[in-house]
Amino acid sequence: MTLPQAIQEGWGWMLDCPVEVLQINAFGNAILRDATGCYFRIIPEDVSCECIADSPESLTEVLKNPEFQSDWAMTDFLTRVETAHGPLAEHECYHFIIPSVLGGLYDESNVRKISLHECLSFAGDCARQIANMPDGTRVRLKVIHRDQRDTPAVT
Repeated sequence: MTLPQAIQEGWGWMLDCPVEVLQINAFGNAILRDATGCYFRIIPEDVSCECIADSPESLTEVLKNPEFQSDWAMTDFLTRVETAHGPLAEHECYHFIIPSVLGGLYDESNVRKISLHECLSFAGDCARQIANMPDGTRVRLKVIHRDQRDTPAVT
């Protein structure tokens, strides 16, 4: 499965067809362009996806923004996570076990290594399941086997 396919699998309910993945950080955050020409940022730890630019020129401006660069690099946290879990292998990223939007902490004890494809697909599926829940709704995470994928993971 290609990276755009993994993104389509998880985020297809929200995005038009992902065409090109431009950047990926160590935590699986992705910047991509969809079929409409919009540029999106997927933030797996927040299970969010938002349009950040509508043209190559506006994307360049976003990427130059120091606040964006700092948020993207997560330098101090990345150093702690690398120390705790070791370097990433090819096609891996660090993944929050419990996403921050569900109460997970920005702490290395809440992070594991995972395949980049799995991270992006999971985040989109989780986002779809909680999309219409009001803030503060209590959720229960249920781990399921791949052969039971039609079963909701968040209830």
